Amino acid sequence: MPYEEYNNGDLKYVRATVASGSTWGTAITLDSAAYTGEYCCMKVVNGNPAVSYYDADNGNLRYVRANDADGNAWAEPITVTSAGNIGQYTSMVVVDGRPAISYYDVINLDLMYVRG
Repeated sequence: MPYEEYNNGDLKYVRATVASGSTWGTAITLDSAAYTGEYCCMKVVNGNPAVSYYDADNGNLRYVRANDADGNAWAEPITVTSAGNIGQYTSMVVVDGRPAISYYDVINLDLMYVRG
């Protein structure tokens, strides 16, 4: 499950080590650019966890996907769009095996959609 660490704004990921959720592994930092990870949404894309999220420091929509099904290793995060203060309230689904993300464009007050 992804979350934003409050103290430093890093995007983190942690996974339960048992199906009941009573024991959890060690959190992994996915993105440590200052104040990133807000409004995160996780889905499984082609068998691996993936996260869409808002980079509050730069006002960008970002995306990162694990390289394995357990989420032990992750690719480098990418900026999906950087047209200003956009990317809040992300919601991701998988369409034909590809991520599709809706998000809020604060500048134009629009609901936006992008597909990988």
